[in-house]
Amino acid sequence: MSNPMHDKTKTKPRKGDPKPGESQWLGFVDIPLSDADKARIPELGIEGERAFNFLEEMIEDGYKITLSQDKKHSCYIATATGQHTESGNDGYSLSGRGPSTAGAVAALAYKHICLCERGSWGSVAVVPTNSAYG
Repeated sequence: MSNPMHDKTKTKPRKGDPKPGESQWLGFVDIPLSDADKARIPELGIEGERAFNFLEEMIEDGYKITLSQDKKHSCYIATATGQHTESGNDGYSLSGRGPSTAGAVAALAYKHICLCERGSWGSVAVVPTNSAYG
């Protein structure tokens, strides 16, 4: 059975078996932010304890969370990967980028809560293009 979200991922699924207790990784979901979206992210006020609470909630909802620094692009990245979710996001990863760790978490929260309404990321994701911009 084909998964409609598979066409909205940027990368090809990994080959081989997933680790015990993990879903097969199927790729990154691309949800670009408009300038208006980017302006709304700070309004969420997700920093400090609120950022931690969001991450804790995501983990409790079945997501694996990764935080990292992207030195090449001078930003931070917060990534959620569905493991055992009820939203249909299992195996897919969604990232948010920001000027700080909290900013990256806020961007991820904005995509997950505001744009996807805590549901399927595929409902908002776009089919990736080969454009160098976006």
